[in-house]
Amino acid sequence: MPLTMWQGEEIEFGVPYKTSETTYAVDLLDALQSYVLDPPVSMPIFLQNSRGGFTQFLRNGGRAYGDIGTAPGTYDIFEVSTPECRNALELTLYDKAAEQIAKIASDQLYRLSGVRVHCYKTSIARARTDDGSLKYSTRGIHEVYLVDRKNVMSRLDLLIPYLTVRQVFCGAGGYYRGRFVISPRQLFIKNIFAEKIFDEWPMVGLRDEPHADRRFYRLHVVNSDGARLQMTTFLRQSITAYVLKCIEEGLLGDVPKVINPIQAAKLITTCPDGDWEVDIEGGKTIKATELLSSYYLPAIEKLFENFEADQYDKLALTEFKRVLDKEESGLIEDLADSVEWITKFVILEKDFENYFEYQGDVIEGKVAADNQYTAVTENLFEEFEEELGLKRLFNEDQVKWAITNPPPNSRAKARVKLADTFKNDLDDISWSSIAIRGRTVLMLELDGWSDERINELIEDVKKNILVV
Repeated sequence: MPLTMWQGEEIEFGVPYKTSETTYAVDLLDALQSYVLDPPVSMPIFLQNSRGGFTQFLRNGGRAYGDIGTAPGTYDIFEVSTPECRNALELTLYDKAAEQIAKIASDQLYRLSGVRVHCYKTSIARARTDDGSLKYSTRGIHEVYLVDRKNVMSRLDLLIPYLTVRQVFCGAGGYYRGRFVISPRQLFIKNIFAEKIFDEWPMVGLRDEPHADRRFYRLHVVNSDGARLQMTTFLRQSITAYVLKCIEEGLLGDVPKVINPIQAAKLITTCPDGDWEVDIEGGKTIKATELLSSYYLPAIEKLFENFEADQYDKLALTEFKRVLDKEESGLIEDLADSVEWITKFVILEKDFENYFEYQGDVIEGKVAADNQYTAVTENLFEEFEEELGLKRLFNEDQVKWAITNPPPNSRAKARVKLADTFKNDLDDISWSSIAIRGRTVLMLELDGWSDERINELIEDVKKNILVV
């Protein structure tokens, strides 16, 4: 059986405020709605309904919308969701496509209004308040994984130690109050579990919306950073999916309980020197890398014995082992080509003067450089990607394809095909259904959406809904 787990990602792009109460998020969405894709597609990037309006769903099966991040009642986040992806490789591709969709929105707004609005794939934002002080808020990535409800949700305690320490291999780095940290998102975490995400800032969100059959649970992991580096995203998604699969399959044994995971995560993120020890039950301590290599890695290796791992699964496992080995050996900077927080540490903390010319406060210069790196509307990251040989899995043409096409044989593909076919009769779209002429067509299964099955569903709709 292939080693797959359906997953997705909600990417919160930070955008500037226009005033203390309004942002450019809605302007970006309006601009994106006016954008028509290049030939041969030559269609709006959003799917349309029978009223001639736009849905929130994109032509690649994902979504784009405004969200409330820190200011109640204000859409201060421009958010793009990937379509449903069957593995970390697909997710990484559509993560990069989401970056380009944000850039398209920015470029289109500039063409229409002459105003350039940058979109930042960052975990932290700061704004100067009316009294002149700096206010910090958080953005980030919401990872979603479709897991077996019965086998996983009663064992989530096994996931928490992993989520506490995984930042050492998938943190995106950044600055908080002038200090470089491994994963800025950790500094805002308030709870381990919470149903509400806004202002509760949990590690795991427990809002029960499976968008699938009730035997599944759509698990929200919300303590992660938005990374520009493809290998960092790929590692984060791969290893987290493997850990969840190990829990699902009962392969993960007794993992030591971390004492105060929230505080432990905060302490790790403030130690880019690699001194990562956490307190565990029994009055003991353990290194973060040892926790991963001694408890989670053996279970993942057992998982690989029980399932059919493809070449990219094997790549993820090999890279994970390399990262742990280098970090345990103190050779952290050797990982600057794969782990984004280390990439940033090298270019911003160690070699800032070699890469940047900045007159004024050095810390402010580093923060400005970090912002420019995270801006998907700038080219700084791509320049470093070439100069430093940062590892990537997809080229520009592949990413461009993913902007306009959903994953093959996916529910997202079925959603787009049905929306196009029945555009003149389409009422609305959701992740798991499509409404046509007041009738709801459920699509609860994520697997098995071959062209033949999609065409059969189209014929069924024509026969049972469109024929009066």
